[in-house]
Amino acid sequence: MAKPRSKPEELPEEISVSTLRWLLGDLTTEYVNQLQRQGLITKASRGRYPIEAARDYVLAMRRRALGPTEFNNARVDLMRERALAARMARLEKEGELLSRDLVGLIITATFGAVRDKFLGLGTRVAAQCYLAESVPAVQQIIDAHVREALETVSQTSETETAGRIEQVAAAKHGRRRAS
Repeated sequence: MAKPRSKPEELPEEISVSTLRWLLGDLTTEYVNQLQRQGLITKASRGRYPIEAARDYVLAMRRRALGPTEFNNARVDLMRERALAARMARLEKEGELLSRDLVGLIITATFGAVRDKFLGLGTRVAAQCYLAESVPAVQQIIDAHVREALETVSQTSETETAGRIEQVAAAKHGRRRAS
């Protein structure tokens, strides 16, 4: 909001109720009196109002308009959240959306398979690297075994992955997998 400015000097100090009613959009005298009783505008004397009353009224209406706007924005946000929840429920029923727990199990199982393949890598390549005649030969040996491990992991069947998921789920819930 802009910084409030002082009253321009060319405006009168006080105005009549009829002038105030006209400035505020042809309000009734009763409504002007009600605004004064509510404390939204001040009265200078009988039938006279300070020029600031017009400004006070405009500012009060702005404040009043902000309340419903914030409420409406909150309602729109709530409706969006409900629509998103309904969409996610529909996608899950259609099999297009996986639960967070299932995704976690799949990731854990997949990383476990990668880990298992790479943990034994040192043992498998140590002797070959020791007997290699040059650094490029060692690089070639390591590269071949890394590629083999990655190929093996990428060709893991759905049955093997499902088995790993069951293992991870059983371990997570502290029970043994039925073999």
